[in-house]
Amino acid sequence: GSWWRGRGGTGAPRGEVGEAESEVGVVICRWYVGEGLNMRQTALRLTSEGVATPTGRSDYWDPSTVGFILQDEAYLGTWYLNKYRVETQPGGLRKRVVKRPREQWIPIPVTALIDAELFNKAQQIREQGPRGSYPLRHPDTHLLRRLVVCKACGRKMTCLNSKSKGHVHPYYWCRGKDPHRLTDKHCYCPHPTTRTDRVDELVWTDVVAMLTDPQLVLEAWREQNGCGDAQYAEVIDEESRRLKRQLSDVKKQRERILIAYEQGAIELDEMMGRRDKLDSK
Repeated sequence: GSWWRGRGGTGAPRGEVGEAESEVGVVICRWYVGEGLNMRQTALRLTSEGVATPTGRSDYWDPSTVGFILQDEAYLGTWYLNKYRVETQPGGLRKRVVKRPREQWIPIPVTALIDAELFNKAQQIREQGPRGSYPLRHPDTHLLRRLVVCKACGRKMTCLNSKSKGHVHPYYWCRGKDPHRLTDKHCYCPHPTTRTDRVDELVWTDVVAMLTDPQLVLEAWREQNGCGDAQYAEVIDEESRRLKRQLSDVKKQRERILIAYEQGAIELDEMMGRRDKLDSK
């Protein structure tokens, strides 16, 4: 049966904790801390070993579930009520769980499952960022990999190459069709794939247009830095003074090189080489 509800989920906390629940939480932390597995590797290992998932409705472990367990303070002995709320995204096709501000949480004591030192070590590793990163999929065919979001359902789209009759057809694929992630047929995305070339060409055209138009670049820079007309003028003046100082220094160095050559301190080839370097600046 399910052992997840009550451990940071939406159900009521249990007075007793099952032995299996305690063992899985500890094992996940030990693999993550002691063996250096990342969340995806841990999820694959749990699935391959046939460990029951938290809900009991699937035999497939998702990396996000492993991450939830690693950071769930309920395993330290405090379960929080009123921790999440459910929001419906525009269009009503998908609901998402949003964490409430911590001051709204209601603490409830429960049985501790994981040693505090092991739990804290796992948090330190998580704060250091992802480890054991994987190479990008299809780096040559998908310009916007990891950046495209499905307009229909709000899910992040992943890269997919479909092969047919010896030809490769690249797509951005919405996870709204992934059977491992969905159980409700009403949640399936009505537009699961988008041709990569159409999206990439549209975005690349806009990028090139912006980078080749000085006025657009200037406006984007001013917007990014929050510069008004007065502040922008100050930036231009400062940059002009810097360039003038640099040109003055180069001129003085050229004069010193010429004097050194006239006095026989350096040969003609060395003088020409130094002057070319200055000219390049």
